[in-house]
Amino acid sequence: MCKILKYIFPLIIFVSLFSCSTDVDLIQEWQDIPVVYAILDVNKQTQYIRINRAFLGVGDAYELAHSPDSINYDYLLDVTMKVYDKNNNFIKEYTCDTAHLWYDSDIFYKGYMPIYRFKVSTPYQIDYYDTTWLNPDYKYELVIYNSKYDKFITSTCELIGDININKPYPGQTWIAFNTSSKNSIEWTSAKKGRLYEALFRFHYKEVNNNNPSDTIYKFIDWNIGSAKSNSLNGGENLSISYYNQGFFDNLKNKITIDNNVVRIIGKVELIIIVKDDILATYISLYNSSSYSISQSRPVFTNIENGIGILACKRTFKRNYSLNSSTQIMLTTREDLVPLNFVSPT
Repeated sequence: MCKILKYIFPLIIFVSLFSCSTDVDLIQEWQDIPVVYAILDVNKQTQYIRINRAFLGVGDAYELAHSPDSINYDYLLDVTMKVYDKNNNFIKEYTCDTAHLWYDSDIFYKGYMPIYRFKVSTPYQIDYYDTTWLNPDYKYELVIYNSKYDKFITSTCELIGDININKPYPGQTWIAFNTSSKNSIEWTSAKKGRLYEALFRFHYKEVNNNNPSDTIYKFIDWNIGSAKSNSLNGGENLSISYYNQGFFDNLKNKITIDNNVVRIIGKVELIIIVKDDILATYISLYNSSSYSISQSRPVFTNIENGIGILACKRTFKRNYSLNSSTQIMLTTREDLVPLNFVSPT
């Protein structure tokens, strides 16, 4: 669930203003403004939709933001997801149920919030690397009905297609970081894909020397960068470069030296996370470290009769073994020896 809450859409807050030179009340008549945040994840069986509401009130905005009555509906909405093929023929409809999940925030209400969700019964495709639950050729329409105000809130989303990973080469079973040279990953873009973020995930087992049965499976992520496609048509050649030495530097920075454990080398995953144009635009506008509750920001939305986003993401994974030279370096290089890595038997 942490993944659906990663980019929570900032709730729009209206703060009352007063002036010593006028008696005009700047608070306008209250309107129902739903705030919708949903990212369809092609690789997930269960899809989540968060729906809050913007609010109007007299007083301190921070106090209002901490009130559940300000940001949550006190009744459930009718939420469905309709599915259409590429010719706009209706395929099926999912009716969402609700789950109450904990949300922790220093700015907004802290507590359980209702999250709408629907579950796909069978995957669209299963292969060696990636299971896809949603059909990339289909279009999804979110329909929210608020019976209290007899209002429909809608949005549509087209899903992200396939990518082709060209480097590491197709069929390659190993990956190497043992040279000091620059390297790269290369792929062709997906239809409807805009932002591509890549990382290597290094898996290992941590075994307690005093109790060998005490084994913990762990991993370390190394983010190697991002790239954007120029178009949404797919087939564009993209790449991200990195230095092999960064693999070892990342391990030294993130793993604590512990003489009580031995670490057994495992697989390396290449993970490419693809985000559509809506999500990429949203991130560029709102993913700022200078966030302030009172700061004015442009409102970006693709929700009809509301604000927020309905977007898509998709993840591609490939598994590799570390080549023997990289394993030797990891277990014998002077600055890496304190990490206590050993090759698998």
